Amino acid sequence: MDIKEKALQVLKSIGYQVSGYYPYDHAVNLVGFLPQPSPFDTAIKMAVEIAQSPISTESIESFAKFGKNVLALKLALFYADDFKDLEREIQNTLILLKVDYVGGKRLEKELLKSSLSVEETKEIKNSLDVLSPKRLIEAIPELSQRKIPKDIKDTLNGRFKAWEIMEDAVFATFFYAFMFETKQLGREKKFHDEPEGIVIISNQQPFALLYDCKSTKKEKYKMPIDDERAIISYINDKKAEINIKYRCELRYFIVVSSCFGGDVELRRNNVHNATNVELVCMEATALSKFALWAHKLPIPYKKLIDLKKIFKFGEKIVGDKMIEDFIKEFDNTHKNAYEGD
Repeated sequence: MDIKEKALQVLKSIGYQVSGYYPYDHAVNLVGFLPQPSPFDTAIKMAVEIAQSPISTESIESFAKFGKNVLALKLALFYADDFKDLEREIQNTLILLKVDYVGGKRLEKELLKSSLSVEETKEIKNSLDVLSPKRLIEAIPELSQRKIPKDIKDTLNGRFKAWEIMEDAVFATFFYAFMFETKQLGREKKFHDEPEGIVIISNQQPFALLYDCKSTKKEKYKMPIDDERAIISYINDKKAEINIKYRCELRYFIVVSSCFGGDVELRRNNVHNATNVELVCMEATALSKFALWAHKLPIPYKKLIDLKKIFKFGEKIVGDKMIEDFIKEFDNTHKNAYEGD
């Protein structure tokens, strides 16, 4: 049994519910929720890294940043070695960043408490692909209509609503497919008081965007005046903080929904006039198509994606056609090069 299977067996035995799965060459990162003992009902959000290559202070710091960006309250790292066998600097980094370490004899001891068979553990391991960024991105159009695909619903045991899964899917879009620095801003307030996340784009001249997800059963999302006012208020509250913390300008506020109705142009003009930030209405199918294409790009070419060519002020709604045109132009310029790499 490899380290991934061992870690999954331990996590399953303590009731950990995975909601996001981020595979890398060196490790697997998980996001999920850990139930609390009675009489407490609210599960704790926990980020987990299962290290499949030697760990370092840099890899631990990167994982801790990931945990912070997904708003995890608890961090855990699984690795094959005993804690006492790690380099002192690595031990100190784990302690300083408050990362629970499970490895060596401690991992084997926890495995003895599990009642799962090897076959059951492998089934859990295989089911993780359903929660991978690629699968969640594919599901964005359905999630935006408050529909949860059956494979995702079954894997999550029906514990999450469509809008919650959509938030994680859009996070995965910017963080994993495009590889932008992305931070969730909290689902506790849902999407009335603040947006779901912030994205920092440093590929060219650095800038930031905020994004918000609107999952609705209605045929079209028609932005009410209260939402417009909330967007304006939040942008004005956040602009200075972004400028100081990330040293870049907040340029866009992205709203993702299945489709849009009402006077989109009026809303966009009102937001821009009040904040000098551009409101972008992006259809879920367009974002999904764009992200699935970016997901396949080699990393160096992801850095050549210029979102400013898509988020144009004169465009009311970013739809499939605009994304298709961008992809075509990009591929005509770069495809021979990146396919040859």
